[in-house]
Amino acid sequence: MNTQDSNVTDVVDKNTPRSADGFHLSPAQLTKQPGDVDLIEKCREILVGLAIDPEQLAVYDSAHTLIMAKNMTTFAQRTALNQFWHLQMGPFGRLSHMQRYKLIENGTVDDWLRLFNQGPAQFIIDNKLPVPF
Repeated sequence: MNTQDSNVTDVVDKNTPRSADGFHLSPAQLTKQPGDVDLIEKCREILVGLAIDPEQLAVYDSAHTLIMAKNMTTFAQRTALNQFWHLQMGPFGRLSHMQRYKLIENGTVDDWLRLFNQGPAQFIIDNKLPVPF
């Protein structure tokens, strides 16, 4: 194999989700596996349960980042959700600091859902998020 061939796998589309530290996710972290939880749908269900405004729900459902991650692994979906909510809550600065802190990169799916329910979800509803950007 020549050097040019070995570099092909290093090229990643600019739309590929990245972890919080900015690194591209590996193919193994992107390819949906049997038993993966649809975290984007679980997040949606939580927001619907809290009576999210239909206009905000439409923004969530049409968010490019989340659409791209929909058929990816739970890890990739968590990364996409964390990026999405950090961007949505970031303009609130210190008011949203603790909520953004609860969007964990590591831990179990149950940990992420529990922490999302313990603050970010209600903050999203109270502040009429998400907004289009």
